[in-house]
Parts: sequence; C-alpha cells; structure tokens
Amino acid sequence: MSEFLLTLLSLSVSGALIALLLLAIKPIVRYRLSQSWQYYIYLIVILRLLVPISPGPNFIGGWFERVVPPAERVINRGADIIVSGIAGTHAPTALPMLAKQMQAQTSVWEMLWIVWFIGAAAMFIWKGYGYMRFRGQFSAGHRTVTQPNVLAMLDDCRRELQIGARVPLYRNALAPTPMLFGLLRPAIVLPDNRNYDENELRYIFLHELTHFKRRDLWYKWLAQLTQCLHWFNPVVYLAVREIDRACELSCDEAVIKRLSPKEKQGYGNTLIAMAASGSYRPAAGARAMSEEKRHLKERLTAIMKSGKRSAAIAIVSFALATLIGCGALFTGSFVQDRARPSGEPESGKVYAGYNLEEIAKDRTKYVGDNSKVLHLVEQLPAPDPYYVQRYIALQTSQQPYGLTAFYEPDSGANDVPPRPDHGPNSKLADICRQNALVLFAMIDNVDEITFAFRSGPSTGQLDQSAYDAHLTFLRSDFARHVDFNEIAVNIEKLGQLLENWDSSFPD
Repeated sequence: MSEFLLTLLSLSVSGALIALLLLAIKPIVRYRLSQSWQYYIYLIVILRLLVPISPGPNFIGGWFERVVPPAERVINRGADIIVSGIAGTHAPTALPMLAKQMQAQTSVWEMLWIVWFIGAAAMFIWKGYGYMRFRGQFSAGHRTVTQPNVLAMLDDCRRELQIGARVPLYRNALAPTPMLFGLLRPAIVLPDNRNYDENELRYIFLHELTHFKRRDLWYKWLAQLTQCLHWFNPVVYLAVREIDRACELSCDEAVIKRLSPKEKQGYGNTLIAMAASGSYRPAAGARAMSEEKRHLKERLTAIMKSGKRSAAIAIVSFALATLIGCGALFTGSFVQDRARPSGEPESGKVYAGYNLEEIAKDRTKYVGDNSKVLHLVEQLPAPDPYYVQRYIALQTSQQPYGLTAFYEPDSGANDVPPRPDHGPNSKLADICRQNALVLFAMIDNVDEITFAFRSGPSTGQLDQSAYDAHLTFLRSDFARHVDFNEIAVNIEKLGQLLENWDSSFPD
C-alpha cells in the first residue's frame, strides 16, 4: 500500500510540475503556436500522471527517497519482519515498543489508502452515474433527422474530412447547442427548437465531425479518469479544464483551415449565435460546439489571428514538445524496486566469486534503501561455510551511516565444521573485507560496515549482545587505495581488484 501511494503521489507531483510549466508558458505560446499543439501537449501531462516509468535515477524519485526516507531498520530475513529503529539496542526489550511504532505507521498508510480509494471511487461513480443518467434522459428525446438536404450536407462534410464511417444525426429538445454525443456510438445532435441555414449546417457539421475524427471524446474521458485517480491534486483540475478549453480552440483551428476569409467570418458568427442560444458544460461523453460563453472571445480572437505558420514555428513547436517530453520523462517518479524472482537465472561475468553485473543492478545512493541493500547483502558469499546471514541492521538516522550483517551457525547443515577463526588476518576476515569493498562500491553513502557473528543459532529475534565477534571496515580506509567513484560505475575495474586481491591490498 505504501509503495502504491508513494508512486501515485510522486506521479501526481511530477505531472503537476509539467502542467504548471505549460500553464506558465501559456501567455507566450497562446497565439504563436498552433492550437492543436496546445491541445495535444497535455497528453504528456496525462501520461506522466498515469505511467510510472522513469529512466533510472530521476528528480522526483530521488526527492521522495530523501523526503520520505526509510527509517533505521532491522530486517529479519528468516521471519520476514521489518522493524524500525533498534540498531544499537537490545532487541528483545525494544521490540514491543517498536512493534507498536510499526503498527502505527502501517495504520497511517492503510488509512491514507482508504481515504484515497474512497475519494477516487466516489468521483468515478459520480462521473459515471452522471453520464449514464444524462445519457438515459438525453437519448430518450432523440428524433432522427430525415430532411434530405440536411443529410446531404452531412455526407458532403463527412467526405470532405475523409471520414468513412456514417455518423447518426438527431434532433433533441434537451440540446441547447449542437454537439457530438456518445462515446462508443457517437452521434451529432442538433437543438430541436432551431433551424439552421446551409452555411451554418456546414460549419456545425465540420466542427462536430472534426471532434469525431480526432476521437476527442476518448481524450476527454482519459482526462476524467486521470482526475479521478488524482482527485486530491488541484493542479490536475486546472489541467483538465485547460484540455477542455484547448480542445475547442484546436477544433476551431482545424475547421477554419478549410474556410475562405469570408467563411471564417461566417463561422465566427455561427459561434456567436450558438452562444446566444445557450451554453453549458455537457457530460464527459459529449462535446458541444458552444460550451461556455466566457471562452467565446478567446475563440473569436484565435480565429482572427489564425493563419499559415512558418517552418520556423513548426521547428520551434517540435523542439519545445520534445523538450517538455524529455523533461516529463526525466522528472520521473518513485518506483519501488523489485528483486529478481527466485529461480530466475543470474547472468553476467563472475569475478572472484562475485557476479558483479547482477550485483550492480541493486546499486543505490542510500544505505536507507532497504530493499536494495538487503538484496546486495544476500548476493555476497558467506564468509565461511559455518555461517549463514540472518539479519541486517541499517544506521541511517545520523552519521556515520552504517550497515551491520549478522551471521549465525547454519543449523540446517548436516556436517557442521568447527567454528572458524575471526582474527584480523584470518581467511574469514579476508572474505569480509572483500564483501565490504563491494558494498562500499554499491552503496554511495555508507561509512562503515560491520560483520557480526554468534556461536549459536538465534531464537527468531535479534539480540545483538549474543554476537561475540565483530569485524568493522571503514570507507575511509579503503579510499586510501581505491577510487570509489571509478569502481562504482566500472564493474570491470572492481572485478580486477577482487581477482588481484593480494596485490591490490597488500598487508
């Protein structure tokens, strides 16, 4: 739940930033770039709000990792328990209090998820029910248009726009203005209380058929669905309103490209007549030729300023769209990393027993990134066959940031060897030192790494006092011999250090 909500919130922030950018440049591009560009550019916002895809490290994902950091954690692999804040304490005495803290944190996320779900479901039901109710009442008043001249004009406009499908034509007393109605089976609906001359019919049909050809109703529904998912974000409401506004402006622009200067004036007069006869905001499954009178002035101004745009404007439009698209992509989102499924074969070259290509997939900037850190430790070789790794503890609340891996005897082994030597010059210590180098290379901000060992198996809870042998390694000691900035990104160099260990780190 928490990962889902964090991903949703990061998408909401990321999409809002792109939407605010578009709203900020609106006064600059309003009459300079095409209205179609200003309409379809919001698809980038919609996709950013819906699709949690990011190319590796990104601004929003990193920001969420810093602002909503994992607390100091102890991870019990055997019991699959994650408890916060017990590093440096005696676990049995700390666990009851920490369990309550964990339950409280879980309850907060559950409550937030319930609040989001209720809000999203309520808005979706409200919009869906509103549309179904409107459709039922509205469709009941349909009267099929049978006048030959009107149908002939509709067919002429359909052929002019190269639309093969036939679009039904109705009259309806509930329609205050001409509209395209219906998501799955769109139809053009004319008001029943008014007759139109031949020119007006042509303008109306060209306008509504343009909506039909561009599938604007599907775009509108996608925007409405996005609004339901991000009902808590006021910027999304502004973006959806802007999509509605830009839709009509871009439709006007597409129509008047086919008209002569005199016809453009007639088209504008038709819009004025539609606004005078009544305007309203239809349901999500409809597009009306005149929805809101307050937008009429802007539409008429856009018609007067319309004209053929230069190649330079086309290049600027493409470049700006590309820039905004790349910005949306690299703004990114928070995405919970998924470990490789069990049983899936590993790939990559092995250096001195380390599959660095696979290990590097979990490289992270923060020791608090517990899922990646746990997976990194899991992929390290055991310091000795006598031991298995059972717990890890992460120190993330203050510097020096640290990681402790806890080992205990392998109780499942049939032939348990004698307990190995833990001295600083032992083979076990040498393997721990190699493991520490790999972890320092893969976790940017970890300062010290400790390997702790106990003589007997644990009871299912971490008791740090039972670990009687410790080996601690400092990043600063390794930094005298290696460049972590280099080996963190060059696994071949790291592999060479591991394969030539004695010469790389002489005693």
